[in-house]
Amino acid sequence: MSRRTLSLFGLLLVALVTANAANVTLNKPVTLNGSFPVFTYPGNLCGVNPPQPAASTVVDGIFLPEGACFQSGIYWAAANQTNTIDVDLGGRFLISSATVQADDNDTYTLQYRDVNGVYHDWWTVPPSGTFGMITRPNSADTSQQQALPSVIATGIRILAPAASGDGFYAVSEIAVFGVPVLPAVLSKAFAPSTIFLGGTSQLTLTVANPNATLPLSALAFTDTLPAGLVVATPAGLSTNCPGAVTAVAGTNLISLSGGSLAVNASCTITVTVFATIAGPKVNTTSTITSDLAVPGAAASATLGVYLTADSPFQVSYAANPAAGESFVNIINDGANGAPLLGPGFGGAVGNICANVYTFSPDEQLISCCSCLITPNAVVNLGVNRDLTIKTLTGVVPSSVTVKLLATFAGDGGSGTSCTNSAASTAATVATGMVAYGTTAHLLGPTTNIVEHRFTPSTLSAGERASIAGRCAAILGNGSGFGICRSCQAGALGGDKQ
Repeated sequence: MSRRTLSLFGLLLVALVTANAANVTLNKPVTLNGSFPVFTYPGNLCGVNPPQPAASTVVDGIFLPEGACFQSGIYWAAANQTNTIDVDLGGRFLISSATVQADDNDTYTLQYRDVNGVYHDWWTVPPSGTFGMITRPNSADTSQQQALPSVIATGIRILAPAASGDGFYAVSEIAVFGVPVLPAVLSKAFAPSTIFLGGTSQLTLTVANPNATLPLSALAFTDTLPAGLVVATPAGLSTNCPGAVTAVAGTNLISLSGGSLAVNASCTITVTVFATIAGPKVNTTSTITSDLAVPGAAASATLGVYLTADSPFQVSYAANPAAGESFVNIINDGANGAPLLGPGFGGAVGNICANVYTFSPDEQLISCCSCLITPNAVVNLGVNRDLTIKTLTGVVPSSVTVKLLATFAGDGGSGTSCTNSAASTAATVATGMVAYGTTAHLLGPTTNIVEHRFTPSTLSAGERASIAGRCAAILGNGSGFGICRSCQAGALGGDKQ
């Protein structure tokens, strides 16, 4: 963007920056370019060979007393006319005003560095006063700022133009005021976050402009869906984002170009995606770019795609077990199995551990245990018989929540032990677990039998750490309370086999 375009742009902002402006040069890195030798001013007005102040003092926010000796600032003479004092802002800022304290009888040029690293004249700082260091624009009020065209800057430079003043120059303070130019923010989410193979989910991408004073335009990003995800047919595209949005059914690309957002505004893009391959789908976008800000961070979200309802983490409940019994039947459907090996077909792999966690209605973990299940085997647990026989609290609640987490027994399911696996977060989660809950309640002279499949769910890292940690405490306390009985072979239902 040219200097002229930036200046016109700044004029159109109509002082939006003023209310939130801060000194953006304060304590920023300073570089002295050229030679700044120590010398004595004719007549020794400032002493003999006064030392040069530290470069950092020109952005420390401290103004010297008006009329202080010019060698109290960073000083140089006509022999070093090309000297510059550069301040790196460390980012992009929308700047609109400045205050400078410098030697009284010289003209200085204050420049800004644009986003391409090119310097442009911004303010011709005029001579002022009669001797020493004088603040511009108002020596009587160092807080007053010189209003200037609003521009985007990454750095500030001050220099003395040729043949200015008496040939002796000094600068003691540079204060430039503005606000940071924040990058656009891109976020995304799948709803639902877990689906079965061949199912769909709504992907929502949200674009936000966090700047309170600066509109953003030329917004653009691309989102390439991972293998196994495509834009559904129909695409279900819905958006209120200005610009061109692309999401063609059957492809793996979603994009925005030429977008624009007013200050503090946001917009969304919603697309239906279709799962063609099972497994976790980590979807990460490109960065989001715009005309004025640095690129914003990429956005990422994960969609879990399961072959069937055998997700690694499943939940259900049992109500009023005192009226009869509720059973949990768990199957290893062989999803991870390999051919049976050896004489007698022994040594099958694909073994999983069904890690069982039982919760009371007040969210206490009252029991936990693990069951080894070989491929194609089925085992069962009774809520009364196994899960609440010796609760941690010593109380049998009127209803329980049962959570199951499948992990591999050993490497790739080659192990034969699930000891303490319910208390571990290190084991690899595994598909292949299918669970049913069966209740058999006595209602007068009859038995009411209900069977339902456990519900697949998403297990967060925090929840896994929580349940594993609480189970580890149960297993380690030595009392035996809270350890449920291990699974029994076979499935139990209404007739209890």
